Amino acid sequence: MLAGPTDTTTLPQLKEGQSASIIDGSQHRLFGMHSQLRSHSTEKGHQLYSRLRDEEPKTATSVRRAFGFIPRSGIELPFLAERPRFIETHKEFEPVHTCSPSLADDYLRQDNERLASQLGTANKIVYDCIDPSPFYESQSDFINEADLVVPQDLDPVEQKRYLYGQPPSSNFSTKGTRLNRFYSRLNPYYVHQGPDDATLVFESRFECGNLRRAVQVGEYEYDLILKYDYGTSSYTQWYFFRVGNTRKDVTYKFNVINLMKPESSYNQGQKPLLYSKKEAAANAIGWYRDGQNISYYQNHMKRKGGGSYHTLTF
Repeated sequence: MLAGPTDTTTLPQLKEGQSASIIDGSQHRLFGMHSQLRSHSTEKGHQLYSRLRDEEPKTATSVRRAFGFIPRSGIELPFLAERPRFIETHKEFEPVHTCSPSLADDYLRQDNERLASQLGTANKIVYDCIDPSPFYESQSDFINEADLVVPQDLDPVEQKRYLYGQPPSSNFSTKGTRLNRFYSRLNPYYVHQGPDDATLVFESRFECGNLRRAVQVGEYEYDLILKYDYGTSSYTQWYFFRVGNTRKDVTYKFNVINLMKPESSYNQGQKPLLYSKKEAAANAIGWYRDGQNISYYQNHMKRKGGGSYHTLTF
């Protein structure tokens, strides 16, 4: 899995078993809530959540997570019910990378040459978290409703809407409360065409995942488009997604092409965060920083309302 902001943030010092949310200043209170809630029954958790949902929504969210309730993100789209889980061990020291001043110019020139050579041709979309997949005969083959998971913390009205929700064409209606539709499993967007197909398999339909689309622009190169942050109409400055079907001794190139800020600490030596299930199982190493030929630069795409998008390439 890959994740990262474009600027580093200092986390508070935590004891073993704790986790931090750098959303607001209420994190110490939420730590205390978590330690108390784990000793209560699930029934009491539902009662407490119902009482706090309207009065203190942030505290209610911590209650939901402490009891393992299915999360929501305010969109009526397929989502994996199981949250990503990671081990907490990490490397003690990770050196920064050496930035080449000319690397951004080289990447921009390569982008322009690629665009000129691909006029009139379509690149292959290998992942989209919203659009139906063209690699299945029907939408029911792509999204299997038999795998639907019904949250236990829904009131009767919410449960009816969840089970008998809006048709897909109205998923993006702004009227009323929208609920996630959670599944125990989701089929990948891309279906491999044979054993020699080395196309990467992307996924972000899980809690906090924000990859909207992946486009294969070369044998081992991908342009990545991020979803806007919820509650905003244009903000993108972090990423969190998963890739599979990687091959040994192959170097992959990722271009995150719709970032917003004009500057980034990636140009001062920061590396993307990577989590490998194999590395975690074999060597007990969790998140670590990796990548090479990293650069952050303004690209050719213009934003609505003025300004340009920026690309992070690694």
